[in-house]
Amino acid sequence: MRIVLLADESFARREIEMLRRLEVGLLSQGHRVCLALPEAMLRESDALSLGSPTPYRLRGGPISRTHRIRQFLDRLDFEDSESSTDRAIDVVHVFGEQAWGFAARLATRVDAALVVECWSLAALHEASVLHRYLDPSATRTLWLAPSESMGRIAAEAMPKARIETCHWGVHIDEHPHHRDHARRHLVTQSEQRIVADEPVEEETG
Repeated sequence: MRIVLLADESFARREIEMLRRLEVGLLSQGHRVCLALPEAMLRESDALSLGSPTPYRLRGGPISRTHRIRQFLDRLDFEDSESSTDRAIDVVHVFGEQAWGFAARLATRVDAALVVECWSLAALHEASVLHRYLDPSATRTLWLAPSESMGRIAAEAMPKARIETCHWGVHIDEHPHHRDHARRHLVTQSEQRIVADEPVEEETG
């Protein structure tokens, strides 16, 4: 799969290490991954030691939205891409509600699945607004909740939405260094479900 991990500035500043580990983990599983961060954030001299993420213009009115999305697609560069066809996107996975609108319109533009991290109760109102905007025929959307209780609350707010629980910082055993592997596994399984629109068998062992 070709996956865009797209974060807003607030989320990236708090969770950049998790985003980087998620990116590396998905790459190690054979997926093509692009980490996208706001252009203004990447102008900083230290750039938070981010490496080479792809910039996008988060701020701008509705009139500039089409141009901003086209600009991002022109900049998009997956590993080993050889043609414009290779730059097709399967999944747009967005972190941080400030970037939800941009991510939703990007996914609609390229007919990609949209995975949205609804990680806090404070974000639920914005989630409901975005859910009403989305056209089910144009965008396949999956909402990820960080806990069962959050998932139930989200389901009440968006009864027709597809919601799954993906625990934040879940451990697969008693060793803390496995935490990010577990999250990569759960996120990848969720992305595969929404792309294929069918159940994906869980790994065992």
